Amino acid sequence: MLLLLILSALLFGLLQHRQGSEPVRTLDQLNWFNNHGGSFIIPIDQPLSFPEDHGEHSGVQKELWQFSGMLRDCKGKNYGFQVTFFRLNMGNDLPQRQSAWASRNIYWAQLAYAAEDGDRLILKQRTSRDALGLAGYLSDHADLQKLWLYDWQVQVLQTPAGQSRFILQLADKNDNLQLTLQPVKSAIEMSLIEQMKFYGISRLLAEGSLQIGGQSRTVSGVAFFDHAWGNLPIGGGQLVWNRFFLQLSNKQELVILQSRRRDGSGTPVHSGYLIDRNAEVVELSRKQFELKILEYWESQKTGIHYPLSWQVNIPDKRMTLIITALINDQETNDEFVNWSGTVQVAGEAAGTKVQGSGLLQLSGYEAVP
Repeated sequence: MLLLLILSALLFGLLQHRQGSEPVRTLDQLNWFNNHGGSFIIPIDQPLSFPEDHGEHSGVQKELWQFSGMLRDCKGKNYGFQVTFFRLNMGNDLPQRQSAWASRNIYWAQLAYAAEDGDRLILKQRTSRDALGLAGYLSDHADLQKLWLYDWQVQVLQTPAGQSRFILQLADKNDNLQLTLQPVKSAIEMSLIEQMKFYGISRLLAEGSLQIGGQSRTVSGVAFFDHAWGNLPIGGGQLVWNRFFLQLSNKQELVILQSRRRDGSGTPVHSGYLIDRNAEVVELSRKQFELKILEYWESQKTGIHYPLSWQVNIPDKRMTLIITALINDQETNDEFVNWSGTVQVAGEAAGTKVQGSGLLQLSGYEAVP
């Protein structure tokens, strides 16, 4: 059930962005594809296999790749980033067409970043069909896989030692992100739910360059990668989610999901995973930790109050963490509105002070009349 909520939250957050001039723009249209898109291969009881499963699974309806993390330049300035690719298969039963314009998949991608001394989130988005080579996936089944949308791309390369590394290349006018991501921990399948697969790599070392407004700087840091595929549920309705991906200086990572009712009724429910420095995973139930809001921030654009300061207490691990936004205004204000951005972490774990960073995604908040 935890994985179902994570994937629902993740996909709902993704689809809360305008889809450009392409045919898919709204949740109603996406739900139409969900119900009329033909038959799909359902990945049940198939063990993960790498590097193949880092790539595209063409027989499934929906697939999502997401990279997020914190980067630092040589002057010690911090930058949060998110890179997301999403693929929607419109139906395996569609008739084959010989036209170069024929397409089966729609791709959507987003680049988002925020500087610690900035005043808002910078957001870039692209959408295209897989016709005319505008978007797609390519694998030579040896040492290279490539996912692209126009000139934005993610490459998965295999080292001579058989390890995977990821290359991100995204440029938009005067803004440019070029990163090499090297996994430090193995991929973890957090659960297996009917009709979908989900795994994450909870810590990758990042090196490369970030150009903002024509000014480039060398950066390094840490990142998180998650990948999901299958008949992923499209979010909506009364149940909404808050999601935390946290990376700590003691080499631990914490994944938290909080589900709640959109109208504020009832009691929010939370659960999570703690990943130790040896990549061992401990599942955390609601009773094993406390998650509480410390402070809200009001958006001047929408009037929505977002909880941007949190405290996490895990007594069994002697862990207390304070979570705050890198900058407050990381709201996406398109056809749908949510808050998705980089956070900073400070606190204690097992009697030792820790710091960290991560990704916080908040959905379903509305302006108070």
